[in-house]
Amino acid sequence: MMTGLFANSTLFVKTRDAKGYAAAMKDMCGTMNGQTVQGFTYQTSYASAAKKVEGVTVDEWSLKMEPDPNDPAAAQAMMAMSAIFGPEGGFNGYIAPAESGLVFTYAKNDQLLGQALAAAKGGGLGADAGVKAVGAALPSDRTLEGYIGIGQILDMVMGFAAMMGGPAPNVEIPDDLPPIGMGASTHSGGARMVVFAPTRVLTTIQQLVKEAQQGADGNPGNPAGQPRF
Repeated sequence: MMTGLFANSTLFVKTRDAKGYAAAMKDMCGTMNGQTVQGFTYQTSYASAAKKVEGVTVDEWSLKMEPDPNDPAAAQAMMAMSAIFGPEGGFNGYIAPAESGLVFTYAKNDQLLGQALAAAKGGGLGADAGVKAVGAALPSDRTLEGYIGIGQILDMVMGFAAMMGGPAPNVEIPDDLPPIGMGASTHSGGARMVVFAPTRVLTTIQQLVKEAQQGADGNPGNPAGQPRF
């Protein structure tokens, strides 16, 4: 949680022109660098062929938004960005060519990039039974899709509760808990977004909430009744 929500996130872009897409990304970073928009100054960088990971030559990129230090809300904005992006306060990752497209990471994590490249070859994320089942419920004409591994997030929440000294919820998170899926289709200048949460995810979250409420009551078996005042 302290390393940023995007630290373990990857993006796969399907394109027939991976080099052209990377070049456009490099041009965008060059154009944005130093620009100020709505009180935020963008600091961007792009380095082509910066290093090799898993035998693949990769580019490095970064994007950081710095709020106006004179803005009274600047401190809160920096805290929010640290929670989302990690201590560096912005994106700082790799771009690597893969089969049928490009793989992006939002942190300079060689292991994560290697796993993403392996997944792009097949037998990875797209082969997961839970992802397939959730994907089937998304729009068939979607132009983008994303999946949130809710099981890992719930495990993290339970571990964090135990670390803080609270009672650990008596709920078992299934190893094969499917993700929450999101898909968007675009047409005629508009977009339609669909979010699909499987029933197993909803019931697991419901059990966790119920356990948390019972723990707060202190005596789940006997309701406290009306206060004595």
